[in-house]
Amino acid sequence: LTRWSSYLTKVAHAYDPIPLTLGSIGVFPHGEVYFLVPVVTDQLIKIHDSALQGLAEESGNPGEIYEPGKWV
Repeated sequence: LTRWSSYLTKVAHAYDPIPLTLGSIGVFPHGEVYFLVPVVTDQLIKIHDSALQGLAEESGNPGEIYEPGKWV
């Protein structure tokens, strides 16, 4: 997790801030995990793709459920 955190910090610093709008808030069953759902934009997909490419290089395939364009 520390290795991913360091990498994601580098990705975050590589991009200028972008506007982010949340489309909804969700709760998984049992109320233990909450999540925010962003409105997907081209800019957000670009950053997501960049982050996942690097994570895949660091630790292998993160899994298809994390691919850009596959949002909750």
